[in-house]
Amino acid sequence: MLVTGLPAAIACLLAVFWMRTARIPVTGDEPHYLIMAVSLIEDGDLRLKNNYDIECVAVEIYGCMEPHAFQFDHAWVPYHQAGLSFLIAPLYSIERIAGARLTTVAIASLLPLLLMLWLQRHVAPHDAVLLTLAACLSMPFLFGAFTLYPDLPAGVVIFGLTAWLIDGTRRRDQVATAGSPLPPSEPSPSVLAWLTFWTAAGLLCWLNLKFILATALLGLWGLIVLRSAGSSRWTPAHYVSIAVLIGPVTLAAFHYWGFGNILGGRGAELTTSPARALLFFFGLHLDQGQGLFVQNPLFLAGVPALVIWARRKPALALLWTMLYLSLIATNSLQGGRYGGNGPAGRYGWTAAWLWMIPIGLTAAKYAPLVRRWAAVAIVYQALLALRWIPNPMTLYPVYEEQLGTRNSLFPVALRGWMPSFYDWSYASYLMYPPNVTGIAVIGLLLVIGWRQSRNVRPAGM
Repeated sequence: MLVTGLPAAIACLLAVFWMRTARIPVTGDEPHYLIMAVSLIEDGDLRLKNNYDIECVAVEIYGCMEPHAFQFDHAWVPYHQAGLSFLIAPLYSIERIAGARLTTVAIASLLPLLLMLWLQRHVAPHDAVLLTLAACLSMPFLFGAFTLYPDLPAGVVIFGLTAWLIDGTRRRDQVATAGSPLPPSEPSPSVLAWLTFWTAAGLLCWLNLKFILATALLGLWGLIVLRSAGSSRWTPAHYVSIAVLIGPVTLAAFHYWGFGNILGGRGAELTTSPARALLFFFGLHLDQGQGLFVQNPLFLAGVPALVIWARRKPALALLWTMLYLSLIATNSLQGGRYGGNGPAGRYGWTAAWLWMIPIGLTAAKYAPLVRRWAAVAIVYQALLALRWIPNPMTLYPVYEEQLGTRNSLFPVALRGWMPSFYDWSYASYLMYPPNVTGIAVIGLLLVIGWRQSRNVRPAGM
């Protein structure tokens, strides 16, 4: 278990190194999350006009900047949800920007622990360690933990809640099987555990309104788990499900105060172009700078694993797929290309860790292959680190179509061989040979998963 602290320790050391050497400035949306934190600390509200005005003079965070706020007569209302700012405010009040960054590192550090605790229930202990290290000794974790964006913290919460539901479904299936009571080592979750689940799922929308779909799906999944086999009796765990509404109701009330409606002011940002949305959908998986499968190829193992799992547990795999798409598809529809000036790939970080679930649920049967895949992923990450650790600003987007000038995880000599989804026409990207090859690889992995699952029989959810 102590080995799982290695990714967290490295992330913390990198954060200290980058802060001491000033290699990563506060950039993108980060100053605006910090401004909201300042407003919460100093004013106890989210009326941001005075905070932007003071920052322009004091230059404690960034200096003068274009406010990310809707400027109404009654207040300058924040453009972003304030959940992350609530989280970073306590340590920001003590150590300013360093405290805020160490807060996000601390939140991210829960991920390897959650991964390890869940994986060791499904695979051998040494395989659980290897998979945890391969997942977290990676750019999305080690670099993402440093950044002041809600995507990775949301990913930590969503992975933890989903993994908990997976095991809850397994317990429900055991109860539904005649003569198979729960073993003493696996007691039913307590009311407090369910209250924590419902509250955490509901508060996701305070990190970003787009997570409201994930809240709805997690809530549906939770009710399915709670529904005991053949019984409609309500329990205290059912009654505390009302806690899932805390986040949406309070956010709706804040929006009504700020905007005069319950949805906020950012709905017009979604694209209506299917070609553009498909470009970003593929890019969030395969692009040489933004793609989660390129940032950590371990997640690719989840593609055939998902098919195998779906043959055995079709309803459960469908819920997982709906949750995954609720996170990826909403980001594919965003009007801002890959999230604007935020770190490359951040739009995939929330969903990326969900791939560890089908991997973990099928790894025991394919242990030798999974071990080799994980080892290759670690070596791959070490090679990438030689490029991005000394120069972390290479991980920020440069929106240029020319491969030599845009951002990439790879040196210029290799970029022409890798998929690139920065096309400005939103059409020709499907004719670019590396892109076709990347999509074909995903298709091949799906076929491999299908062939491996031919002898698998459905078993409940």
